Amino acid sequence: MRKAALKALQELDPSQTASFNTAQRSYYKDGEILTALRNKKVSVILMDDKVDVIRLSYSYDKVPPTVKKGAEKLLQLLNASKSFKITEGNLTFIKNKSSWGFRALSKDDKNIQIGIDGETGAPTSYFISSASVGSLLSINDNKYSKFKNVKVLASVKPQVKKVFGIDLTGYSVTRGKGETANLFTFTKSGEPSVRGFINKKGEFYQFDITRE
Repeated sequence: MRKAALKALQELDPSQTASFNTAQRSYYKDGEILTALRNKKVSVILMDDKVDVIRLSYSYDKVPPTVKKGAEKLLQLLNASKSFKITEGNLTFIKNKSSWGFRALSKDDKNIQIGIDGETGAPTSYFISSASVGSLLSINDNKYSKFKNVKVLASVKPQVKKVFGIDLTGYSVTRGKGETANLFTFTKSGEPSVRGFINKKGEFYQFDITRE
């Protein structure tokens, strides 16, 4: 399995020659076995001895230009390009698709987490930590019932269009319950789906985009 993991790593990035220093195995009732091989910069997950997921950490100067451009543009659209700085990125490769995750930090330790499509450089997600403060505890239906679907959709349309280039006209809205009462999902047949979380003020602090 170590040989298979290293081979997959080198096929993804020929410069990778890392050895693994930790291993973890998980056994499931249906008979599947998950094996995770890791070191400080690399993680390879195998399902039933076959490589399933690869994660790599890179300094920001090693990130592909197309991906950098997408990450920096997203910070600009969030009006955070001057106060936040990206220092490193994490590449995840799963099912022949690659995605990048970044954390942008400010001088006062606030952070914005960013997701970028590895092939197109298009943004796929973001999470603004400061906007979520006080909103991750005691989530329930009563606290978020005042935020009506129609008004939420209307308020979110400009932001989703601006950042992700997706027009939510004609989209339907579904919402979470109980501990996920602040989750709103926007869907339309044949179009990307959008998932967002609001804080107690009704402001969205996190988005995830799923493109088929």
